[in-house]
Amino acid sequence: TVTPNYRARTLVSVVKGGAGSGTVTSTAISCGADCSEAIFDGKSVILTATPAVGSQFVGFGGACISSTKTCTFVPAGDSQNVSATFALIPYTLTVVSRSNGNVALSAADPVDCGNSATDCTSTLDYGTVVSMQATPNAGSRFVSWAGAICTGGAAANPCVFALKANTTVTPTFR
Repeated sequence: TVTPNYRARTLVSVVKGGAGSGTVTSTAISCGADCSEAIFDGKSVILTATPAVGSQFVGFGGACISSTKTCTFVPAGDSQNVSATFALIPYTLTVVSRSNGNVALSAADPVDCGNSATDCTSTLDYGTVVSMQATPNAGSRFVSWAGAICTGGAAANPCVFALKANTTVTPTFR
């Protein structure tokens, strides 16, 4: 007679959260698609977080707590949940001030730069669509932008683009 030897398993589930994105993997879990797996009790699990482009990993929580991209724990019990939080990377948009015109950006962190206005930087999340409006002073005219790839070209006003890195933009007025 053969007696089966059953080993206890724990259902380990990874729940991703935050405004960013990424994957969490181990030898048994590939959380992009499959975020749950039954793991033998007593077997060490190493989770690895990989942020997507434009995202950063914030940390693990729940059954496995870590602020690094790897987290090791030994599951036990019926089920255990692990949270993995990803955030969008914040980038700085800097406008070079000009005395013969003004640049305005309406956003969560607005810009009002030029003439006597001195708010020339904005911190925005990766992928934020930026729309900057250049307004020349009387006797001047807007010519172009340098430092940003505007939808519609360098002379487009407003200049619209997706922020994907720290960017310095210079308006040219004549």
